[in-house]
This record gives sequence, structure tokens and C-alpha cells, in this order.
Amino acid sequence: MNSEVDLKWTGERLVTSVEDETATEHLHRYMLAMKYCHGLVVVDIACGEGYGSSFLTSVANNVTGVDIDPEAVLFASAKYKKSNLEYKVGNCSAIPVASDSVDVVVSFETLEHHDQHVEMMLEVKRVLKPNGLLIISSPDKTYYSDQRKFKNSFHVKELTSLQFEDLLKSHFKNTCFANQRVMYGSLIIPNVNDIGSFNLYGGDYTKLNLLPLEPFYNIAFASDGVVPEIGASFFNGDQIILDRMNSIYNSRSYKLGYFLLTPLRLVSRWFSSNK
Repeated sequence: MNSEVDLKWTGERLVTSVEDETATEHLHRYMLAMKYCHGLVVVDIACGEGYGSSFLTSVANNVTGVDIDPEAVLFASAKYKKSNLEYKVGNCSAIPVASDSVDVVVSFETLEHHDQHVEMMLEVKRVLKPNGLLIISSPDKTYYSDQRKFKNSFHVKELTSLQFEDLLKSHFKNTCFANQRVMYGSLIIPNVNDIGSFNLYGGDYTKLNLLPLEPFYNIAFASDGVVPEIGASFFNGDQIILDRMNSIYNSRSYKLGYFLLTPLRLVSRWFSSNK
């Protein structure tokens, strides 16, 4: 993608010119939301660059992307032009749409960027039609920050899972919660013919797809007695990948290549800073 038309990457806001594990997390969430937006009126709060709102238009009747940053709204309006899509400047405590006019409000990774959580919930309830649906996500303070001793300078007020649940339960009669984490590893699930509600998604910033389950291996339990259920499980391979990457970084060939390319990187940075 031409950098001249890219929205500036701040290190926090997701833009389509940068691909990392954050992209996987966000794309997965939007693919999930699309299941519940068919033929409906949708508002995407904190839409950022606007790619997610654009995806939602493929199934929704009408989508309004809302962001507090005028630059982001201007960029999104220019990049994603669709007859059922509009971008507006606004914030979570003053959503620029009419009361009782929205079927679904989508808001991913928004709560942690402000401390007006109650105000946001009241505003979401105002714009939602009776029995309308809120689809929302936020990092878990316990695992995202506390256990890792990590401080995200862009975050104002993170919530633990209990605080997140309490906030939503205090404003909505019915709630349902799930957890998300990017992992690299091995998935074992019941036979694809009996899997039921399990879905496999894929794609990139230009398309999202529901993928067929194509197992490379078959696993079975067999007995003349009672056979236990195999169930679903996932082996986390993060450590294996980390060990592999560390072995590459510590290798002589990598260190030699890094040393030889250092002058080129410095020259490149100098040219970039003097454009």
C-alpha cells in the first residue's frame, strides 16, 4: 500500500499498512461481529482507520463508523466509499446518531482508552433499539498488564474480567462472555461433521472468509467398552516459536548480517527523516 495514502501509525491504532498479531485479533473480532449484523443498522464506535466498518457493510443494511479523531474519519471516508457506509466524528459518550435507531453497536478495544465507562454504556443504550445488541471487547487488565508488568501508555483505564462483566451486567439484562488470545500451536477438535458451532476464519485487510475445516490428521478413541469424548483442546506453541526465533537471533550468521546491514539502515533512516 502506498505510504502517502496511509493513516499515520501511532503504535496503538491499527492501520492496514502494518501487519502484526494485532491484525489477527481485530480481524477475528470483526468476522465474529459480521455473523450478527445481517440486514441490520450498525454503528462501529472507535472505528479508527475504518476497515472494520467497511467489512460490516458486506452483510449489514447500513453502517456508521464513529471515531473521535477527525483525521481518521476523513481518511476512512476517502478510502472506503460504499452506499451503505458513513463515517462521523464523535465519541463514546456522545454518539452522533438518533436514539432507538441502531440494531447493533460494535466497539472493539475502546473502553481502555477512557474512563467514561458508565457514560458510554448509557449512550449505547440510548442509540440501541429495544433488545438491540452490543458487541464489545477490551483487554483483560490481569493478563494484559498486571501479570506481564506491562504498561500501555495509550490506555487510561483497563478492566479486569470481573469489572468488565459487572459493567455490562449493570446495564443489560442478558450478557454472554468469551475470551480471546492469539496463540500458535495445534488444535484438536471433535470430528468436523459433528463440530456444531465451531467456525474457522481467515483473510486479510481486503477480505474475510469462513474457511472449511480441512484436518491434516485424524484422531480416534476405540474400545469395546465406553469410549470417552475426545473434546476440544489446543496446544500452545508460543514457547517453541520463541525458542526458534531466539536461536536465529543468536546465530552467528544473523549477527553478521545485522552488523553488515547496520550502515544501510542508518542511511535509510537519515533519508526518511529528511524527506
